[in-house]
Amino acid sequence: MRKNLSLIKSIFAIASIFLALACTEPFNVPLKDFEDILVIDAFITSEVKQQEIFVSRTFITGNAVQQENNAIVTVVDDIGNSYAFSETEPGIYVSDQMFGAQPNVSYSLKLTTSGGSAFRSGPISISADAELESITAERTVLENGQEGSASMT
Repeated sequence: MRKNLSLIKSIFAIASIFLALACTEPFNVPLKDFEDILVIDAFITSEVKQQEIFVSRTFITGNAVQQENNAIVTVVDDIGNSYAFSETEPGIYVSDQMFGAQPNVSYSLKLTTSGGSAFRSGPISISADAELESITAERTVLENGQEGSASMT
């Protein structure tokens, strides 16, 4: 009986391996003329501060991400303001002046790489800031008996 159980376990293990290998098919990604992709990470907030934009390039798998240096980065709005950004570290661009996104104003990002490629985002606007009306703390006890507190807004 014990011998049969061991044989069944061995057969089950081998069958599992074959099933796992049989379900795997190679996937070849079509990469026509793919050299790299420009990645722009820009999150402009309503807080009046020096805003940051991160610019890099990504390559085919296995190659490291490369920071995009010496780009010309500008954010413009639909009421005539233009905010220039300067590179403070490789790939990190900080606004030359402090500003915050205003509700119902559209903003666009303009970027020209050191190689001369130009990009412009579509206009984006934010809605009015959400206001916090109240916040309270309440003593709670978790299922395991541990005491804590919970915030209620």
